[in-house]
Amino acid sequence: MKKYFVYELKKSLFVMCALAVIATAVYVISVITQVADMLDFGYRHLNIAAIVVMGGVISVIVPIWKLSYLMKKRSVDLYYSMPLSHTRILAVKLLVGLVVLFASFTVAYWIGCFTAMGALSRTEQLKNVSFIPLYFSLFVPMTIIYALTAFIFTRANRFIDGIMFVFMTGFSLGMIADVVIIFMRMAHVQFYDSNYHDYFYSFSSINFTPLGALNLISSYFSGNMFKNVSTTIGVTAFDWVGLSLVCALGVAAGVGLFFAQRKAKAENCEQISESFFGYKVMIPLYAFCFAITSARASYVLVALVAAAAYAVSVLYKRTPKIGWKFALIVGVAFLAGVGLSFLQYA
Repeated sequence: MKKYFVYELKKSLFVMCALAVIATAVYVISVITQVADMLDFGYRHLNIAAIVVMGGVISVIVPIWKLSYLMKKRSVDLYYSMPLSHTRILAVKLLVGLVVLFASFTVAYWIGCFTAMGALSRTEQLKNVSFIPLYFSLFVPMTIIYALTAFIFTRANRFIDGIMFVFMTGFSLGMIADVVIIFMRMAHVQFYDSNYHDYFYSFSSINFTPLGALNLISSYFSGNMFKNVSTTIGVTAFDWVGLSLVCALGVAAGVGLFFAQRKAKAENCEQISESFFGYKVMIPLYAFCFAITSARASYVLVALVAAAAYAVSVLYKRTPKIGWKFALIVGVAFLAGVGLSFLQYA
């Protein structure tokens, strides 16, 4: 197993270096071009958002790249015929992926930060010292995104289906949270903090997605850097609920990935993806959620939602004939969303 780990690591060196170079170039360019313009708060500061987004993007790209072998029949047959068990091969690939992820991110992070710090005065450098703990605080959310992406991607049987699963399932919890807030407003439910600030007013559905932890950490360290200039960034109870859910799902995804792959069958590769973490559930869910949020805005948006639901259904079934049962499920979900959209303004 050690020899296979070394083999996979050597095979990944080129991609690791490429990711490090690209991430470094993007971040360095962003800090060089923006650091001189960031005088809104009385002093120049590092572009935290850029590197946080970069970490999130790499955390999605790497597991998709490392696990893409599961989407091709030839490579699946090859790996299933190896003397190592498939779960050990999977474990090695995931561990190598983590090495690639954090190595490329580390290079981009520190080169970018030191490049930016070189353009700042000593006083400004001291005010930007939070970039040191920020680096370590990003490890956990990036690992969560990595685990969730790996699990969701491997629920598909084709590469394009895996990509769709990652984005659709990744943002589904945020969509559900938005709909729950709509229902609460329909019921005239209100929540206030100790300062009588309405939680709904500052609610952000992004914190119910895998990117939520990165968003909260970015907000916290931005607030820490700007605390001398009265910048207030609030984190509500809803944000903590979303963060807790995503963390729990991340742990469950990491464990569930190995249990699910033990039962995976090589003959399912390149077949229709029937997982409940994909099209089968996500298409009706998105049709329902988007119908609620768009029906009152414009009939054109309603038509676009219906057309998008059909287009993704065709991608799922791989034929324009999506079947009357699935069409009925999507249609009922869509009409229910349209009806509730009008009901909330009744």
